[in-house]
Amino acid sequence: MRALPVNVLMLATAIATLACVHPPVAKNGMTVEQAQHASLLLAPGMTRKQVLEVLGEPTDAESTTAGSSTDHPWQALVWNYRWQGATKDKRLILYFAEGTQWRLNNWTWVDF
Repeated sequence: MRALPVNVLMLATAIATLACVHPPVAKNGMTVEQAQHASLLLAPGMTRKQVLEVLGEPTDAESTTAGSSTDHPWQALVWNYRWQGATKDKRLILYFAEGTQWRLNNWTWVDF
């Protein structure tokens, strides 16, 4: 087996060190820990503007039909916040329901 060049080993060590020192940051500029604390401020019925003030911009957004396996499916706006970690990734998913305006319906944390 051939040994790796020293510069490759140094680069790999530097990347591993940075991953430990600097926690993953989402598009909104928050670490997972900051977002977990901020998510405690979420409440059903919040507007999109209020959620933006708490969590900042989502990583991505989409529109979907929620509750399709029930008698009352509803149109949902889904905001995703994603963090890529060294060992696992985290995602915060927010669901907004449309009434007179989009309001926060529910949210969940997912490891993937």
